[in-house]
Amino acid sequence: MKHILLVVCCLLFSFLRGQNHQKVDSSEQIVQLATANETIIIKAYYAIGTTLLKNKELENAYENLNSGLQKAIEINNEPLTALGAYHVGDYFLQTKDITQALTFFNTALVSFQNLDKKADVAKCYYKIGKSYNRISDFEKGLFYSFESLRLNETLKKEKEIIRVSTQIGAIYLVTGDYKNAELNFKNALQLQES
Repeated sequence: MKHILLVVCCLLFSFLRGQNHQKVDSSEQIVQLATANETIIIKAYYAIGTTLLKNKELENAYENLNSGLQKAIEINNEPLTALGAYHVGDYFLQTKDITQALTFFNTALVSFQNLDKKADVAKCYYKIGKSYNRISDFEKGLFYSFESLRLNETLKKEKEIIRVSTQIGAIYLVTGDYKNAELNFKNALQLQES
């Protein structure tokens, strides 16, 4: 973990140091440089936060993800704000605060839809479906999972289709619809083997 932080800090320092040597002709260029630096800082927060989240260091993960999100909101960067909301939603999903997870995933969903980022919309649908499954609202879980599946099929995202089909199969299994569970698990397996 320390190695990741060190690398990110070194890259950030090198970039910022390089920015100081550029000739600046106008206040507009100063604003552009400042925004570029803020964008790098936000991405660093997200990189560190998602790594910590994967390592189950939840408290530190949240601090980094939320700091990045707040900075993205502050500079009014909608793509990074949407990404931050998605990551914070993931944090709340892992901590089992499903109400908060749904709030952040839905915020990210609306932004990604506005930005026409279909792959990210599909990921949000998947996470929203997963969130509803955690609270045993399988009808909504299936709805959002199928929305994700439909988009991923359109985008030809094979790995995502496998993941979503597996989630759909699991929902059907839990609800006792063994025929549809088997169908979705087989579809996922066939794609995996191809």
